[in-house]
Amino acid sequence: MALTNLINRAVWRITPDAFKKDMMEYVLNEVRESTVSQMLSEPGWAQLSAAGVYGLEDNEIVRQDALAASRYYWHRDPLYKRAITLVRNYTFGRGVSWNATDDDVKAIIQEFWDDPDNRRTLSRATAQWELSERIQAHGELFPVFFVNRFNGHVKTSIVEPEEIGEIVTDPNDRRKPIYYRRDHTQRRFDWNAGGYTGVATKRDYYPDWEAPATQVEQKRQPGKDPLGVMHATVWSKRTAVYMHQWKVNSHGKRGVPAYFAVLPWVKVTKGFLEDRATITLAAATYAFKQKIKGGANALARAVSTWGSKVFDRYTGTGAGSRERPEGGRTFVENEASDLQQMQFDTRSGAAYQDARIFRQMIAAGTDITEPDLTGDPSVGNLASMTAMNGPQLKGFESWQQYFKDFYTDVFDFVIRMAIIHKRLGPNDAQGNKRDLTVEVDFPPIVTNDLPQFMGAIASLITAQTSAGQRYISDRRLATYILQAFGENDVELALEELGLDEMPEIEHLPDSVADTIERALEVMERESQRVLA
Repeated sequence: MALTNLINRAVWRITPDAFKKDMMEYVLNEVRESTVSQMLSEPGWAQLSAAGVYGLEDNEIVRQDALAASRYYWHRDPLYKRAITLVRNYTFGRGVSWNATDDDVKAIIQEFWDDPDNRRTLSRATAQWELSERIQAHGELFPVFFVNRFNGHVKTSIVEPEEIGEIVTDPNDRRKPIYYRRDHTQRRFDWNAGGYTGVATKRDYYPDWEAPATQVEQKRQPGKDPLGVMHATVWSKRTAVYMHQWKVNSHGKRGVPAYFAVLPWVKVTKGFLEDRATITLAAATYAFKQKIKGGANALARAVSTWGSKVFDRYTGTGAGSRERPEGGRTFVENEASDLQQMQFDTRSGAAYQDARIFRQMIAAGTDITEPDLTGDPSVGNLASMTAMNGPQLKGFESWQQYFKDFYTDVFDFVIRMAIIHKRLGPNDAQGNKRDLTVEVDFPPIVTNDLPQFMGAIASLITAQTSAGQRYISDRRLATYILQAFGENDVELALEELGLDEMPEIEHLPDSVADTIERALEVMERESQRVLA
């Protein structure tokens, strides 16, 4: 023992200081994590800090562990991945669409939407799918916005949640972020060396995107910085940079994975099914047992015979050998040999019911029914296979509303930047207050029954014609019909129809109106026949 201590002291004296520092930080982190873990597992303990009692989502150790587990199971577990994929598909489908009434506002948003950098982040359908996957797996999004300080044009990107070390909030409102501290690695590619060099860790502070709202006030009151842009470390003469946070499953500063509650059950289910696969493999390892009368030589001959057949099966070196033996062959034996098939009871029936219990826990935590989560028709019925469960439908609608708010806020920010940088005035050319509204639309969650839908459209048109009054404009009505038939470019189709130049139905000649009414009657009668 004395010799060991002496060697350890000698090694420690010759160890570089940098290594000592890393070792001390490692040990302290291990002690800290084990201590916090014990505190969290013991009843009656609450972690305190200068800001008060932290919630579970604000515990950095818990959150980082949940983030790592969520990412792992997203890539490695079919049930967890399917839950995320279903929400993504039903939320975005073919992607969102938008429309603005004011032509100038529409031009500003269209320029933002068509920007190549923004297409990779927000505009293209694949980018929208990635946003959905990110918020579900990570629990939070940190988009960053680069604003051209000369013309107000906005570009956007995404910052990884691991890089956000601290969210500085308003001293009087903990829910109001002011700054985001980002600790990230910067590196440059050396073309001569053929690799990245000059890797360095950098700490930056990004102001929240609500800060631009105070810039106009700062001109009137110099020196005042209510939300703080003076401490930003990422601004340049040409570009102003802002960040914002969207989070789910949280009431604190940080977000946690959307399905944080099911992670333990995903782990249990995955391990259980892996064990079941092991049992099945073990049962299939030996299919027959053979008793042989005789000594070691007889046993050796039998082993040699069976072994050569197995060897030929894989190598194909034997005469007339095949890739695998043919089925339905006859095994010939004499009374000195007795071949019997081995029987195993793997309790697969009970295991299936156990697995269902675990899957139901995952289904409950993801708001996705078991038939949809597993794709198992044996646990569903005709109603569950052809319609959508009510609570599950509301869950998908909630996700659509979440991202509708997300895109609406982004468009509002883009418009606000255009106004601040004088690209867009508050009034239109006629002096009226400009309509800054941008409508965001998502694809329908449940596909309409086409005959039933067309019957409803026919009834609506008939009612409008009879009353001599339009309840829905021709343009919006045509939009519904085009979407029902799966038209991708609705705007182009509407332009081709030229609905803006079409006269009102009630203003058409009587002969034309009669023809339309007869056509509508045929449509309605045909739709009722199909439905019947």
